[in-house]
Amino acid sequence: MPVDAALVDALRATAGAARRIGGANGPAWRRFLRERWGWWPPVGAARGPRIWLVCAPGGEVVQTAPLVPALRRALPDATLVLSTTNEAFLTLAARMPGLDACVFTPFDRPAPVRRALAALRPDLLVTVESAFAPVLVREARRFGATTMLASGTMTADYDRDPAWARPLRHRVFDHLDVVGVKAGDELAAFTRFGVPAARVRVLGDLRYDPSFSRVDDAERAALRARLASAADERLFVAGSLRDGEEPLVLDAYRALRDKHADLRLVLAPRFTAQAARVEHEAAARGLTVTRVSTGATPGAEVVVLDTYGDLARVYALAAVVFLGGTLVHVGAGLGQNLVEPLAHGAPVFFGPHVRRWTAITRELTAVYPGLAVGGAADLARGVLELEGAPELVAALRERARVIMARGADATTRHVDAIRDVLAGRARAA
Repeated sequence: MPVDAALVDALRATAGAARRIGGANGPAWRRFLRERWGWWPPVGAARGPRIWLVCAPGGEVVQTAPLVPALRRALPDATLVLSTTNEAFLTLAARMPGLDACVFTPFDRPAPVRRALAALRPDLLVTVESAFAPVLVREARRFGATTMLASGTMTADYDRDPAWARPLRHRVFDHLDVVGVKAGDELAAFTRFGVPAARVRVLGDLRYDPSFSRVDDAERAALRARLASAADERLFVAGSLRDGEEPLVLDAYRALRDKHADLRLVLAPRFTAQAARVEHEAAARGLTVTRVSTGATPGAEVVVLDTYGDLARVYALAAVVFLGGTLVHVGAGLGQNLVEPLAHGAPVFFGPHVRRWTAITRELTAVYPGLAVGGAADLARGVLELEGAPELVAALRERARVIMARGADATTRHVDAIRDVLAGRARAA
C-alpha cells in the first residue's frame, strides 16, 4: 500500500503543534491546528464574489502583494481571503491592504479541505505559482468553485522529465479551469503535459509588477534602521543561503575585507534555524556579527537577517547581491528567487544551479560573465572587479531594467482574467 505523503505531513505537523500548545504560544498553535484541519470560522458575507488565494509560504505570498490591492480596487464588493501554511508568512500577508481574512491552508486531505470550503464557499480558488495542494484544487471544483493557476510556471522543464520522475499523482492540472502562465514559451510545456490549450492563458509574472519592488525613502530609512546601517553604507546582500553556502559566502567576504573592500555583509539564511551556525562561522573567520531578530547593533561586519518576509525589500539597499540556493544543489537545482534582487538593479552573482532562471542568467552574463561563480574565490574576485568598474555596474542595472520592464503589466492581466472568470460565472448562473 503506497504511503500517503500528505497524511504523513499532516500528522507530523499536528504532533509538532501539539507539543507546543502548553507553552506561551499555545493560542497560536491551537489556531494552527484548528485551521489546518479545516475548522475555519465562517468567512465572507454575501455582498460579492468570494475569492480564495492559496499560497505556499515564501515568494508565493510575497508576490501577491501587488495583486491583492489591485483586486480590491477592481472588485470592491469581493471577499478576498489568503491562506498559507506558515505563521510568519501569514503575519506578512495580514499586513497587505485589501484582504478580508488570512488563514492557514488546510492539510491537503479531503476532510479538512471540505470543511474549509464549506466555511468560505468560494466562487474562485486561485493557487499562486504552483498547484501544490492537488486535493484542494480537485475538491474546490467539485464544490462548484472555478479554479485558476496564477503566475504559474512549468518549473525546470518538469514536463520533459520521465513519468517516474514526476510525482504529480493527482493530475492536478485536470482540475484547473484556467492555467495562467508567466510567459508565452510555457504554453507548449503545459499543453505537452496534457492541459487543453483553451485553458492556458499568458498572464505574466506577478513579481515583475513595479509596485512589487517599489521601496520609498521612508521605507529605506526604516530598513536601514533595522539593520543598524548608516544611510551611506554599502551593503553586500547574500539572500536565501542554503546549508553549505554560508561558509563560502563568509570566505568570500573575509577575502573582500582583507582587500579593504568598503562593504558590509547582510546574510539572509533560507531558514532562521541557520542563524546560530552563521554566527559561529563568522566568528571563526574573525568577523563581528549581529542579528536582526534580537536588534542589530552598529559596527558589526556581518548582519544576519534572520526574519521572514524582509529580504525582498532589503535587496533595495544592496550594492551587490549573491543569490542563494545556487552554489549547492538543492532539489532540482532551481535556485532561489532571482527576480526579487533583479527588480532593484544591483548586480546579482549566482552559482551553477539556476535551472529556473537560465533565460535571465544568459542575458546577465552576456553583459558580465563574472556573475556566474563556482565558489568563494570567484565571488570575491567578481565583486572586486565590479567595485572598480562603475560603467559595468551601470550596464548591468540597465539590463535588469529592460528585463523587468517586459512583465510590468502582469498584475493588470491577472485582474482582467479574474474579472473575466467571475463574469462568466455570472452569465452561467
